Amino acid sequence: ITTLYPRLTHLKLSKCAIGELSGLLGHSCDSNNPRIPPLSRLPRLTTISLANNELLRAPTALAGVKNLPKLKRIDLSNNRISSFKNAYFMLGNVKVLLLSHNRISNLQGIDRLFSVEHLALDYNELQELSDVVPLTKLPFLNIIELDGNPFVKNQSSYRIQVLHMFQQSRASGITPAEQVPLPSLDRKAASEKELEVLRNHFFSRVITQEVSAHSMSISSVESSLETDSSFSMPRTSKVVRISGTRSACIKEVKPLEACSHDADD
Repeated sequence: ITTLYPRLTHLKLSKCAIGELSGLLGHSCDSNNPRIPPLSRLPRLTTISLANNELLRAPTALAGVKNLPKLKRIDLSNNRISSFKNAYFMLGNVKVLLLSHNRISNLQGIDRLFSVEHLALDYNELQELSDVVPLTKLPFLNIIELDGNPFVKNQSSYRIQVLHMFQQSRASGITPAEQVPLPSLDRKAASEKELEVLRNHFFSRVITQEVSAHSMSISSVESSLETDSSFSMPRTSKVVRISGTRSACIKEVKPLEACSHDADD
């Protein structure tokens, strides 16, 4: 293939019983010469499908891929790959990575594929919801598939929890909840009901943070007033906290006697 079709852009080798010894790593008759993976001889490739094979290791499945600067999509679904550690060295420009029906139990390596937009991890072996957290740092990820993993079966509201993790990671303290970009999860965009739940939680979190910040500020002011020896509080004055507004403040209250004299005048 590499000799006959050097300008090939799409390559499909699914259901070909390709395994660890099928030549993806290349062959060398001379021990002094390094192996040259055959895929590296197809520099114009933009998509590769090696789905439904017998691949066990990512280094074999991705052999030669780092020499394909135009590669945007790779399908490795229905293999037996358990780890993608160091995959980011070989998949720097890939936008679509399909890993459905493998044996992946952690996302080490996948969590550094910063150009990926569509990631299929359904029917793997992710055990905990927390395993997904690293994916929330991928800035362009807008389609993710996770159903069929063990943690999904144990979480009745896992969609809300996953979407909330992306919301927390991508939202700044001043970004309206409805403007936070959320990925499509399991081939389904966030529903209006899910968005409403997320908006309410987002607003509650922001207000809680603001109140905490204001409370800390008030405590700091009061503490400084109490410890500053150069400041002398009038004997009949009081420090009161003004509540009911988003901003707390300190106010000096006139003595009751002074107020009555002002009223007489």
